[in-house]
Amino acid sequence: MKYNLSIIIPTKNRQYYCYESLKQIINVVLDSNYEVEVIVCDNSNNKDLEYKIRELNKSFIKYYYNPGIVSFVDNFDYALKKANGDYLIAIGDDDGILPEMFQLLSYAYNNNIDAIVPDLGAVYFWPSNSDIVKDSKSGLLIYSQKDPKIIFIETQNGIHRLLSKAGQEYQSADLARLYHGIVRKDVIKSNIEGKYFGGLTPDIYIAVSASLHAKNVIRTTFPITISGICEKSGSSDSATGIHKGKLSDAPHFKGHENYIWEKLIPQIYSVETIWAETVIKALRDFDMEKMINKFNIKYLEFLLYKKYSDILKEVQYKKNNNFFVNSFFKYKIICNKVVRRIARKLIGKCKVYRVKNTININEASYYIKNKQNEKFKDRLKYLMEVN
Repeated sequence: MKYNLSIIIPTKNRQYYCYESLKQIINVVLDSNYEVEVIVCDNSNNKDLEYKIRELNKSFIKYYYNPGIVSFVDNFDYALKKANGDYLIAIGDDDGILPEMFQLLSYAYNNNIDAIVPDLGAVYFWPSNSDIVKDSKSGLLIYSQKDPKIIFIETQNGIHRLLSKAGQEYQSADLARLYHGIVRKDVIKSNIEGKYFGGLTPDIYIAVSASLHAKNVIRTTFPITISGICEKSGSSDSATGIHKGKLSDAPHFKGHENYIWEKLIPQIYSVETIWAETVIKALRDFDMEKMINKFNIKYLEFLLYKKYSDILKEVQYKKNNNFFVNSFFKYKIICNKVVRRIARKLIGKCKVYRVKNTININEASYYIKNKQNEKFKDRLKYLMEVN
C-alpha cells in the first residue's frame, strides 16, 4: 500500500511511554485526511509492547520486533527500511505529533518540497521522581507560540555553519532533519555500506546526509511534534550530566563491532564528541572529504576544555589552541548569545506557556490545540494558501 507519510518510532525498554505516545498519535492521525503508517521498531528485552499495540487495534501501526544486541543507529536503519511513505518523519518513543504536521504535508506535496525543518517549541516533561527542570515532577508542558512563517533555506550553508561550530548546535543550523522533521523518502540516500544511518547518533548523521541531497527545503516558526523527555531519555541524561566520561564508557558502542573512532576527535565520552564524530563520519561516508578540512577542531577543543578538562587530562589529550584562541572563542560565544537574543526580538513576539501537572502527552496535545487561538489558525491557513 502507498502511504503519504511514515512515522518512524525506534524503541527499547520504554513500553509505557511508547504505548501512551501511540495513543496520542492515533488521535491526530485519525483526524487527518492522509494515508499514514506508524512504524514501531522494538529492540526491547521482551515483546510486551506488541501485546499492548494489539489492544489499540489500528492496522496502520506496524510493529516489528528487532531482538538481540542492536545499536541505536541500526535500529533506526531497520525501521527506515520498513517505511513506505512518500515522506518520512522519525520521532522518539516518548514524543507526540501535532495537526500542523498534515497542513505542512499538504504544502510539501503542492510545492515539491524535499524537506521541512519545523520549530521545536513544544516540549513535554513526563512525570518523574526528580525535577529534570523546575516543576517537571508532576508533568510539565512548555509551549511557545510564534507568528507562523515559512522560510526557504540553503542546506549547504547549514552544513558549513555546522562545521564552523564543530558539529554542535545542529538543530539551529539550516539542515534538513528527519528526527522531528519531514524528509521526502527519495532524498534519503544509503551510504557506502548500504545503510541509511551511520556514526554513533542517528539524528545528526541523517541531518548531514539529507542536507547533502535535499534541494527545496523550508523552515517553519511553529512545531509539528511534541518533544518528550522522560526519566529514561537521552535528553534527560544530558540535562543531568550523565553523558560524560571515558570513551570506553559510552553506551553508543553497543552493537558496533570494531568501530573506528575518527582520529581528529578527542577520545572522551561527551555529547559534544559523539556529535562531532558522527558529523565527520557522515561526510566521509558520502565522499565529502574536502568538507572535513573545514571542521573547526579548535572550537571543539575550547568547549571540551571548558567542560571536561579533568577527563582530557586523564586521557592525556594535548590541545592545539593557545590562550588567544581560547579567549577568541569565549568572546565569540558571548557575541552569538547576544545576536540570538536580538534575532528573537526581530522575529516577533513569542508567547511561552508553562503548564504544570500535565499527566500525559495526550493531555499536553489537547492543551496546545485549545491554546492556539483562531488568529493563529487563520494565519497558518493563509500561509499555506499563498505559498
